[in-house]
Amino acid sequence: MPRERVQRHVEAQSGWSDIVPGAHRQIGIELDGELIGDLYVGLDEHGGVAEIGFTLRTEHQGKGYAFEAASAVVADLVERLGCHRIVGQLSPQNHRSARLLERLGMHVESLAPKSYWWRGTWDDNLIYAMSEADWRARQATATRPLP
Repeated sequence: MPRERVQRHVEAQSGWSDIVPGAHRQIGIELDGELIGDLYVGLDEHGGVAEIGFTLRTEHQGKGYAFEAASAVVADLVERLGCHRIVGQLSPQNHRSARLLERLGMHVESLAPKSYWWRGTWDDNLIYAMSEADWRARQATATRPLP
């Protein structure tokens, strides 16, 4: 996604103060005051299921910024907002994003062939997900002191 488009998405939502059921948000990812990407959060109308996605400028990929932002948002979704399910959707060709979702604790749930219109063609849609219990189990393991 072009930088200008990300900037417009983030600026268009600069007045919001929270993630609310039934809405989606683009949250800017900044580094030293510079917009380097965004994190999409869509919360279903009941507040129990959230979808996340992320875009990061190429020169900032692979440095942990998207993981740090996504981790913080997922923690907020589960801990503060009470979400019981987090979902991410992507092309099976997007290996870097798949690894990031796996680092968050998500697992592949389904593959829908040729179901997503992207860049002028139909692409497969790979769906990752995790439950609140999955997230809590991963947090307990991640914070356990080394022997």
